[in-house]
Amino acid sequence: MRTAFVVMASLILASSAAAQKTPRTKIAPGSRILLTVQGDASLSDTFTVSGDYSITLPTIGPVSVRDVEPSQLETHLNKVLSKYLRTPQISATVLMVVGVVGEVAHPGYYAVGSDAAVSEILMRAGGPTQVAKVTSIWVDRSGARAIEPSTVRRAISIGATADALGLQPGDVFTVPRAKPIDTEAVIRILAMAVTIPVAVYGFTRSR
Repeated sequence: MRTAFVVMASLILASSAAAQKTPRTKIAPGSRILLTVQGDASLSDTFTVSGDYSITLPTIGPVSVRDVEPSQLETHLNKVLSKYLRTPQISATVLMVVGVVGEVAHPGYYAVGSDAAVSEILMRAGGPTQVAKVTSIWVDRSGARAIEPSTVRRAISIGATADALGLQPGDVFTVPRAKPIDTEAVIRILAMAVTIPVAVYGFTRSR
């Protein structure tokens, strides 16, 4: 586990191109929204976004979240609920289930918030193994690559969230295995390095 943390920390500090922006996404049908309204238990629940990009709130009815980014959700719902409640105090987070497979300690699917850091999502799966190539992690969506390793690497380096990376429900992180070192080739190279000075010495002695 300590090794996994060290590897992730090294990756976070490694990129100098971190200032570039990562793509953003909108709330999609099938997403689950965890809503908490202080003083109103009936509105404090988890709601699923329907096919028409809305959630149905008790006593209020359908509320559209079309074209709303996860980072905008709390402000959006606060504005809507202000029409029905006096100075509502709310918290709202988009939940999504994403997969983490490959060279991690505990591959599987995990429910995460849209505000969760990408590195945190990977650590939910136990972090990378010692043979993981953490610089080449990518994201698949519906069986096709959706987010390239360079974008994932940049997101990790700046501490970007799932929202900022553009994750959607059902996306899958793949952590590949690093290519093994050819120990025989290394030994041959080292042997050659040792024999070169000997050969040079013998040549100079014979002159």
